[in-house]
Amino acid sequence: MPSRLLIAAAICLIGIGASADDRPGRALDYRVAPVSADAGGVYAYSQGDWGVLHLQLVNRDDEPVELLCTTYFDHEPTLQYGRRVWMPAHSRLHTWHPIRVPLLDDRDQSTLPFHTQVTLQHGGREVLFEDEVGKVQSGSQLRLLRERYTTGLIGPMQEEPEGMVSPFDVVMTGRLDQQLPRRLTLLGDRNLPADESGLQTLDQLVIADDRMLEDPAAMGAIRRWLYDGGNLWVMLDQVDPALLSVLLGDESGCSVVDTVTLTSLQFTGGPDGRDVGTHEAEYERPLKLVRVILDDEQVPVLVNGWPAAFWKNCGAGRLMVTTLETTGWVRPRQENDPRSAGGQSLPTPYVPVPPFRELMGEFFLVTNEAPPVAETLEPYVREYVGYQVPSRGLVAGLLACFVCTVGGVGFWLMRIGRLERLAVIGPTAAIITAAALMLVGRQQRQAVPPTTAVLQLVRPVPGTDDVLISGTAGLYSPDAEETELAGTAGGWIQPDLSGTAGTIRRMIWTDLDRWQWENLPAPPALQTARLQAFVQTGERLTARAEFGPEGISGHFQMPGSTVPEDAVLVTSSGRIGVNLLGESRFEARSDAVLESEQYLQAGLLSDEQVRRSRLLKQILDQRRRASRTLDPTVYFWSQPWETGLQFRSQSQQVGAALVAVPLELRRPPAGTVVSLPSPLLTYREAIGPEGQLPTGLYDYRSGAWTRKSTPATAWLRVQVPQVLLPVAVETARITIRMSGPVGRLDLAVGRDAASAPLKTWIDPVGTVSLELDASDLNDLDENGGLLLRVAAGDPERPELTQPDPDGTGKISYWRIDSFDVQLQALVLPQEPETPSTLDLPAASDSSN
Repeated sequence: MPSRLLIAAAICLIGIGASADDRPGRALDYRVAPVSADAGGVYAYSQGDWGVLHLQLVNRDDEPVELLCTTYFDHEPTLQYGRRVWMPAHSRLHTWHPIRVPLLDDRDQSTLPFHTQVTLQHGGREVLFEDEVGKVQSGSQLRLLRERYTTGLIGPMQEEPEGMVSPFDVVMTGRLDQQLPRRLTLLGDRNLPADESGLQTLDQLVIADDRMLEDPAAMGAIRRWLYDGGNLWVMLDQVDPALLSVLLGDESGCSVVDTVTLTSLQFTGGPDGRDVGTHEAEYERPLKLVRVILDDEQVPVLVNGWPAAFWKNCGAGRLMVTTLETTGWVRPRQENDPRSAGGQSLPTPYVPVPPFRELMGEFFLVTNEAPPVAETLEPYVREYVGYQVPSRGLVAGLLACFVCTVGGVGFWLMRIGRLERLAVIGPTAAIITAAALMLVGRQQRQAVPPTTAVLQLVRPVPGTDDVLISGTAGLYSPDAEETELAGTAGGWIQPDLSGTAGTIRRMIWTDLDRWQWENLPAPPALQTARLQAFVQTGERLTARAEFGPEGISGHFQMPGSTVPEDAVLVTSSGRIGVNLLGESRFEARSDAVLESEQYLQAGLLSDEQVRRSRLLKQILDQRRRASRTLDPTVYFWSQPWETGLQFRSQSQQVGAALVAVPLELRRPPAGTVVSLPSPLLTYREAIGPEGQLPTGLYDYRSGAWTRKSTPATAWLRVQVPQVLLPVAVETARITIRMSGPVGRLDLAVGRDAASAPLKTWIDPVGTVSLELDASDLNDLDENGGLLLRVAAGDPERPELTQPDPDGTGKISYWRIDSFDVQLQALVLPQEPETPSTLDLPAASDSSN
């Protein structure tokens, strides 16, 4: 379902009933009960998003019957959504059909009426069912959301043990502490929607119950929702640890050691260095802790030396897992405690402990909204389908002929005294000219055959065989005809419905993942449609590479029909052109680093490559704005992927797919000399060796340097990939490109709690570079970081940027346009891994 899938429940208790005139050959008694509606699923609805109506149908007759259930809103009565079903005799059927909530003029409207009707195919036409009082449809209302940050909770079906704080109270306490409204949706249904779009209305989802393990379709939907940008919280103390493996596949990165009970808790900050505060507490009733060993996840807080919570990046989304029982994250509210951080009138009876407050600040307030892919692709898909409109010269020539003809004939008729005949000749000439223009326009349209252009963004879900495909299609037909759109493997196509309101258009489902649009007119012009599909590939889509003397080299694993083109490696620090070597092998050399405005490695670009370069730039810009970092990803182009979405069968198929494959970097054997180009390193401002605080000269989130008119200094931490450590840096090359009157540029390295100068440039212009060897550099710190100081601007010559001392003149600015470091390093042997020595529970604790 597009965007976000809303869930409603429309319970249609349908018997059989029809008038004698409409009755099929034999005498059947059709009785239809009134239709009622109740909320279900995720219990959340919003304008412009999708939802599902759950249907319950009853056939009390002795013969099978085929029914069509459709639903519409008063706002769009000619746009209907429904399902066609076949029911055997004396049967009851529970089913569903999607429905899209329209955009309303009043964005604050809280309810929206809808109507459901049931029809029967009889004698080649549709017969509306009537109930016993002659009613042919039933109506109800949906309650609409008017605020963001909606959280869904899959909680336990049974009550919690005495003395234990419920997951509902813990989540609500966290929301209110972050000054968020009480928008917490309890997902009480035993089964969730089998499509990830059913969760798109939720900003966060909390899992605190095992019942999803019995619903593989729902687990798949949650996984795809997470990797498409969702924020998920799993309470590991409440669920079976197998849930993480089912959810994340091979990428869980978490091994459960055991489960213990604790009566004494001591919270401390985790290895990732965050300041989450400290907290100690004693409990009469022992609290449960699931002790885990993690691969490379972020651990912000420990309890008694073990991870109490950890974060994991999952595609565009983020997963938080807590291992401590809910009771340990809050304490009872005291009389002197404020009602809540947000001044809520109905506070919970609990207050968050300091580490939990820090976790909730990140879980609720950091959103990972995916960029609008279809909206980005739409202007580019139009470039694949083009027909020429009549030229201005041709149109001007025809109009000039018309004016000259009418003027000349009018002058001649005036000379002979027959000017009244111009009343017939003038309109006739106008009709002939208009017909000529229409004929020319039709010929131009007919010159382009019916065409379907598709642009896709393909993204694999790591650890699984799932692939998310989203994009835009351009549908061109030279003649007005009915549009053919259907799906055979789920997904959806949402066409632009402008100008079709006069026709009853229907999107009808016939099976779990089969649907089609009916009565959808197509104008004789280009019509766009947004699309999305999740498909399972026969081979998992992955990319793996190993560091080497010339950069990195590796191989793809992908479906055999995929032929990659124009590949590029993208990281937060830049881009490297990728050479495709055949047999799914590739390499990204250190000398193939792309410039700031270069997005393809080719020298002379074709029109198609220019289009690809512009599109990739726009997508990367959007992703950088939506996320703090860009994980190493190989982007390449291919032909559009097969999705099960069907367009016009007789149309010409054109287009392309941009495939984004996360790159797994691997360590070479010890003793290997590796080359690390700038995009494989990360850069952040850091605290200087003498305690100098960051100045904001460099923004790692955008990768841009701040424009300045006064001298400025920044300590920059250059980070080697963790997977490569330990290494010894042998040589380095630093390249700095700048613009404006910098005046002076100083470069130094952090050494022994101080700075050691490397080089000074006076009045640098354009690009400067510096070659260094091991003697010039300090050893990397224990985490693989190299500390460099950049000082730009000349304090002794302020007139370079401020000509007038009184500040009335025009100010000039300087900027560092790029700062690139390339390292050559020797891979050192790793120390043998030994089991971590962790404090065991105190004597009063027990292990389960």
